[in-house]
Amino acid sequence: MEIVEPPPTTRLEALRGLRPEIVVPEGYEAQYLLAEDGAALLCYLRNIAGTTPIQADPASGWTRSRAPRHLVVRVDVPLAASSLKVFDLDTGEVRTVPWERGVPVDLGTTDHDLVLLARGG
Repeated sequence: MEIVEPPPTTRLEALRGLRPEIVVPEGYEAQYLLAEDGAALLCYLRNIAGTTPIQADPASGWTRSRAPRHLVVRVDVPLAASSLKVFDLDTGEVRTVPWERGVPVDLGTTDHDLVLLARGG
């Protein structure tokens, strides 16, 4: 039996249709864990406006710099929840915001790192 590969344009067209599950603005990055059954989401939103070199003896490296950004996040995952708990890792503040799949959530202007938590049921 001969295996026939689809033409490259078909693969490219398929990739164009993909959308990221978590969308954040430039200056932020997102990492998340989603329960297989969609009952829980844990998402870390990290402010990373740039990097700054560290010159130290005997080693050198980089550290991130942070800058305020208008943080609007879109969570497009199959989640059985209607709200997100927002944990500000810099101030310790916790708040709850309404959530609907694929609808942007405005978290305001900040340079803080945040964690989003949602539990369905």
